[in-house]
Amino acid sequence: LYEDATVRTIVSQWNNDQKTAGYALGVTSQKSAYQPRNLILQLIGKTDSAAVQYEVIASNIHLDLNKPYYVSVRVKAGDTSESGITFTVQELSDNTPVQSAQVKHQVKSNFVSPHISTVIGGRHSTSRHHWEGLIDHIRISRRMLNDEELLLNQEDLPQDVIADWNFEKNLKDSSTAKNDLKSYEGANSDPLQTALVDLAHALLNCNEFLYVD
Repeated sequence: LYEDATVRTIVSQWNNDQKTAGYALGVTSQKSAYQPRNLILQLIGKTDSAAVQYEVIASNIHLDLNKPYYVSVRVKAGDTSESGITFTVQELSDNTPVQSAQVKHQVKSNFVSPHISTVIGGRHSTSRHHWEGLIDHIRISRRMLNDEELLLNQEDLPQDVIADWNFEKNLKDSSTAKNDLKSYEGANSDPLQTALVDLAHALLNCNEFLYVD
């Protein structure tokens, strides 16, 4: 964790500007107002009033360090009720029970910026907010998946998956969208973190998305 409130980012399509549309899924650090190790989703987009708003949706599911996890977030963009966003977490090392949380949100639309790339393990055009650890598998869908479709061991990908990256092999996308990744090394990148930051040149214009680690 960072010693301040900087978020360790898992996946994002955001440049860290609270006036620019985007999203970021990550884990809070030591001095976060949401307590450390909290799985959160940050959304920047339009609300019912059409105003642009920055919003933090906290799952209040806290991840222990040095343990492998399966993590997913499902977003019903138009549903601002308590069931609008569903977080699902399972710790894999001890076969522990699945944890889930449903949280309401206010941002309903326009939280994807066509000119900003999807970044795994960081954020667009910033040297902060890097993930520190291993990311094994990421899947993104434009449709909200049901519980059975969240499973990674299915032979066939669920319909409407627009990115499926398994980092045990290469940076290729196994979905039909073929949104292959490219390694990205910014001017201010830490060489030790460069391998953790992969840039997707994919335009992911979706209102619902799924992250799986």
